[in-house]
Amino acid sequence: MIATTEAGPGQRPTWAGKTLAELTGQEIGEALVYLAGHHPEDEALPRALVASLDAAALQSLYDGPPDLAQ
Repeated sequence: MIATTEAGPGQRPTWAGKTLAELTGQEIGEALVYLAGHHPEDEALPRALVASLDAAALQSLYDGPPDLAQ
């Protein structure tokens, strides 16, 4: 499940400041949700985030037993 809660005032989300290679699937999902709500006109960053998803990152977004996602 993708968390959609934002960091509080003065706090940064866990994915802020990380490189694409360092992001988990969940953090990529959170970043996409944030961008859709706050910067819908920006297309380059969401495309880069989606392109960075690999099998491991997709697995971390899957909300079921790991063996069913293969």
